Amino acid sequence: MFKRLGLILLFIAVTIGIGYTLYRVIFGPAAPPVTPPGEIVNVPPGGLQPAAPGTAPGVTVPGEEALPPTAPAVSPIANGGVTQVKPLTRVQTKNATLSAAGQLNYYNRADGKFYRIMEDGTIKSLSESVFHNVDEATFAPNGNQAILEYPDGSNIFYDFTNNQQVTLPRHWEDFDFSPQGNNIVAKSIGLDPENRFIVISNPDGSSARPIQELGNNANEVMVDWSPNNQIVATATTGRKMGLDRHEVYFIGQYHENFRSLIVEGLNFQPQWSPGGEQLLYSSASALSDWKPRLWIV
Repeated sequence: MFKRLGLILLFIAVTIGIGYTLYRVIFGPAAPPVTPPGEIVNVPPGGLQPAAPGTAPGVTVPGEEALPPTAPAVSPIANGGVTQVKPLTRVQTKNATLSAAGQLNYYNRADGKFYRIMEDGTIKSLSESVFHNVDEATFAPNGNQAILEYPDGSNIFYDFTNNQQVTLPRHWEDFDFSPQGNNIVAKSIGLDPENRFIVISNPDGSSARPIQELGNNANEVMVDWSPNNQIVATATTGRKMGLDRHEVYFIGQYHENFRSLIVEGLNFQPQWSPGGEQLLYSSASALSDWKPRLWIV
């Protein structure tokens, strides 16, 4: 009985296989036609042109000159690019000031002494005296006198030619010398805002006279005696014109009515030309992405 059942199943399987094969032959998709290879055109006789041999990175091909990488140009004058500099000292310095004679004075924070770099590059000590922890040093135009300010508020006028010193009032600050060096200007900051002035005196503090009230605006006034002897300070207390535009006033010795200056930007930092006819200043605004720009007026 089992033998008969096996033969029946085998017959059915063979019948299905033969039927599927006939279906594929009669009704299946036709094979794609075979296209004989075409003729290759525009090829010179003898086959394809051989390729040129390659070169490894960094290897110069014979007959070609290797160009070195271009370095940025270095200028001895600052003109917006890379500027050549020459170190004059190997120590940390402070309050470096160029005198009218072209000599550079500076304060050595390490030993507390003042030095001068001569025109030939030699360095000499201005005095054997030691001045510890000087905060600010303002030199006279001749470079032989200076006003020294200390962190505790003490102020002294020192003459390096004869090593003499004079104590100045503690409530004076932000000093500057006149172009001739025979007078000084400073802020006299009293406890009462009504007792705050710009004052002019002799370098030793004698014959002091107030020339301009400060009130609560001392932080907006910058002492800076112009080389032409006309202006002793600038004040950013003028009109505010928008977010970063304001008016700057010029203060003279005798309440002169100088023309004001409209500054484009904040953080006004002025610097007079050697003759005092022009003013170079820097300021920053939103138009410059708050980066300082230089202006000349």
